[in-house]
Amino acid sequence: MTDHLDPQAGRSPALSLSPKQLAWALVGIGLFLLMAHAAVLFLKYRLGYDYVMGLAPMFSLDEEANVPTLVSALVLLSCSVALALTACSAAGTRMARGWWVLSAAFLFLAFDENAQIHETLSVITGIVVQTSWMPAFPWILLYGLAVVALGIVLLPWFLKLDRGTQIRFAIAGTIYVGGALGMEVMESALYQMTDPTLSAEGWERLNSSLGFTLMTSLQECLEYGGAAYFLYVLVKRLGAIRLQAA
Repeated sequence: MTDHLDPQAGRSPALSLSPKQLAWALVGIGLFLLMAHAAVLFLKYRLGYDYVMGLAPMFSLDEEANVPTLVSALVLLSCSVALALTACSAAGTRMARGWWVLSAAFLFLAFDENAQIHETLSVITGIVVQTSWMPAFPWILLYGLAVVALGIVLLPWFLKLDRGTQIRFAIAGTIYVGGALGMEVMESALYQMTDPTLSAEGWERLNSSLGFTLMTSLQECLEYGGAAYFLYVLVKRLGAIRLQAA
């Protein structure tokens, strides 16, 4: 009697995540973080509780080194990995270099999200360049120039992409940059208007106001939305995510 071997026998179990499943997961995570943040705002501005045994700062979109920051960093890191996989699939072609450049850029953004490199650059830039036209958050100028430079370098590569990908990338980029830089420009201008001396006390007053908090909340939502949509587009190009144990 001949044994019929199952071609799948002996293989490690694999986890497959379709673009649609990823989209629902990202939407679910985003809604959970948004509802948690809304609860934090209610507790702080309605009931007067701004700590709640550490839970408030842990889930606030306006704080650093907490759950929303970790999630944002992981989404950006996932974008970097997806871009690297796309680059590997395009190995040997002229398009591969552009994918690698974007992968490196998102790897830096993921690291910056947790390490807050832009905050350090703001302090250094503010000390080195002391002019009246410098924004309240000097890192905006540096990162704005970096975005323009990256756009110029990648423009020929971008124009070689198919039209659908161009449109989706443009939408994701507009949402993300609009939040990361556009909202920061508005917040910087508001800070300078309310306190021309840019004192620490003025910043504390502004940062503790509900109106400014809602602005920064919108900024974080745009950043997450842009990065999450970009990740979805990348995975859709790849077909799916398949993880298999060695």
